[in-house]
Amino acid sequence: MASPTSSPTRLKFGELLIQAGRIADAIPAAQALAVDFPEQPYADHLMGLIHQHQGEHIQAFESFANGLDKRASPILALRAYEAKRDAEGLAAAVAFLALWAADSPPDSIVMQALAEGYYALGEHEQALKLFDQALAKAPENPMLLNNLAVIYNETNDERALAYARKAYDLLPSAPEIADTLGWILVRQGNTTEGLKYLRDARSRAASDPGISYHIAVALNQIGRTEEAIEELIKLLQNASTNNLRNAKKPLNYLTVCGLCALRKVAESARFYLLSGAKMLDLIGKTAVITGASRGLGAGLTQRFLERGLKVAACARTCPQLSGNEAQLLTLAADVTDADAMDHLCAVAVERFGQVDLWINNAGL
Repeated sequence: MASPTSSPTRLKFGELLIQAGRIADAIPAAQALAVDFPEQPYADHLMGLIHQHQGEHIQAFESFANGLDKRASPILALRAYEAKRDAEGLAAAVAFLALWAADSPPDSIVMQALAEGYYALGEHEQALKLFDQALAKAPENPMLLNNLAVIYNETNDERALAYARKAYDLLPSAPEIADTLGWILVRQGNTTEGLKYLRDARSRAASDPGISYHIAVALNQIGRTEEAIEELIKLLQNASTNNLRNAKKPLNYLTVCGLCALRKVAESARFYLLSGAKMLDLIGKTAVITGASRGLGAGLTQRFLERGLKVAACARTCPQLSGNEAQLLTLAADVTDADAMDHLCAVAVERFGQVDLWINNAGL
């Protein structure tokens, strides 16, 4: 196959080689771009993609940064942001992109990526400011509207529902938008209508565990506790290491929750898996369940005990639950108290050796 001649086409050709796994062919393509267009960022861009494909994130960032020195390209800035995130973490990536954006012409896509980064770091006010600026440039962008709806929902802003409905009207086929609208309705007490959108979202994205979690919450909210428990059990059965990330501490101290899309971590951080084991592999594992004195929490505790898990169950007042002492630990703890949650985790580890699963059911 002959190589194309124009520089953008040659860059795209190189990307296709990478996607096909033909790295041995992509490298000389990048070298040729460097010879033919030394003042342009095409070779740096392609080499960055090659490094990224090979998991060499630091080298990928350096290549993209070299390209940015030649041209202030939003696409290259976003590539560099992704490489920086993979190499050094989200905070370093956000700091880099914020610095680049401050010295570059405004770009709505960069602004949105930066806003999402701030939001994931918990800097909601800064995220909201940037989302508003991006939306002013693209008022009919459904994903921007959806992201704003998520933040407004988290902050109990009454605008959440209107933004979610507008996003859904613009792009009803997007499961993440239907999920956002359904979840907001559920949180506002319109559970029946919310379930309609949540089920529609799951029909389009059956593998998204965040949607299934929201359905479980909705079912529990209307008194269908047994169905809610089954939904959560299915979540465990379908969980895999591919959609989970390592967690260091419970609750708000988790780095990332693999059971929720990143945009939803803060507003629906209730259900955490700390390992990628499937349900059949969880026999003998340890679960921490908050809000375990009644309803969904008590039901899950009983189901887990029946399936051979060890459970540390807590509530504001010590749960009155029955079970084998070798499997069950009960204690009082307040989920709004960070020190109490650290203590709960420590006690569970001391008693059972480790924590494999954390379900924060309190307050549902």
